[in-house]
Amino acid sequence: MYCNPDVCPYCQYIGEGDRWCEETGEIVLAEWAPTEHFMGRGCPYLKKKTKKRKAWRVCSNPHSHDYFSDEPEYIAVPYTILGESKRGKSYLVERNGWHGKKHQHYLPKREFFFSKEEAEAAARKKSMEGSE
Repeated sequence: MYCNPDVCPYCQYIGEGDRWCEETGEIVLAEWAPTEHFMGRGCPYLKKKTKKRKAWRVCSNPHSHDYFSDEPEYIAVPYTILGESKRGKSYLVERNGWHGKKHQHYLPKREFFFSKEEAEAAARKKSMEGSE
């Protein structure tokens, strides 16, 4: 979203190219140029930033069954958490390095670890269980 003083219900023209924001109580345009308060704290057009969290998930390694490979059967794969499901049981995630809506999926919360070391330990444990 962007700020457009011509359509914002809070932005009032006060003359000589100046605009006053009723919501923030500051002059947001002075002589048609944005001021330091343009889209400042309290602006209804200010897009709220959400901090994306990083998490790891144990996944099967497609290269573990190559003929000359000694790679582990399971690996820790990094994901970015974008949100939660409506019921709160799943995360909306995107695998790191893969971008776009088609790469976003809801996966159960129980499958994620919030430290790389913890995820790698779980992957080693799962690989050991599979080799027995």
